[in-house]
Amino acid sequence: MEAWLILGAAVLVANCIQAATGFGSIVIAISIGALFLPIPAMLPVLVPLNAIITAYMVARYYQHVQWQTFLGLILPLMISGLAVGVFALSYLDNRYLKALFALLVIWFASRSLWAIYRHNSANCHHPLVTRLLVFGAGITHGMFASGGPLLVYGLAGTTMDKAQFRATLLLVWLTMNISLTAWFAYNGKLFINADKILWLLPMVLSGAWLGNALHHRIPELTFKKLVLAMLMITGGLLLGSSI
Repeated sequence: MEAWLILGAAVLVANCIQAATGFGSIVIAISIGALFLPIPAMLPVLVPLNAIITAYMVARYYQHVQWQTFLGLILPLMISGLAVGVFALSYLDNRYLKALFALLVIWFASRSLWAIYRHNSANCHHPLVTRLLVFGAGITHGMFASGGPLLVYGLAGTTMDKAQFRATLLLVWLTMNISLTAWFAYNGKLFINADKILWLLPMVLSGAWLGNALHHRIPELTFKKLVLAMLMITGGLLLGSSI
């Protein structure tokens, strides 16, 4: 039970950070939670919770969605990758899942910190590379509910403005997480964890409220650097514990 209490605190912090800076809450929550709990045990709890808060955000910003990119590029590739990731999740040992997730987090955090300090602008990828990265994002979302790092990298240099990019990604996460929630309902894991979902829901809402309150009161760039540094540390701890 102590491990789930720690996850509850992680969910509160993660949703606060997401509301304040836009960072994906599941990546942060799993980075902390995976130090104490198996990744497959957390997903049926965290994914439906994320779908709830994302649905609210999509309802606010759906008018900015870039439908051509969403329907023509992202959705078919990520849904295909999602199926591969869910299949892999069923067969990979938690130790290997932790190692793979740790490597993903370390890569994402180190690349993001490098881009901040070097003031690098995003470069367009070759169309084939973009498609492979989007497909890979679907795989990592099926395995860890964390397709963001690869998807954001894959869409680098696209013509979407900031509002379109944010709204389109929100719709992606809502679609992917509803799909995963339906899968968890089908295999029974959603209902087994219903008590944990209800218990953690106030943490999600409280974190989102606190993050919105802090949004204009904190230096966003400094806060992002601290979050990325934290992800580097937790990624390193995860990798070390999986060896």
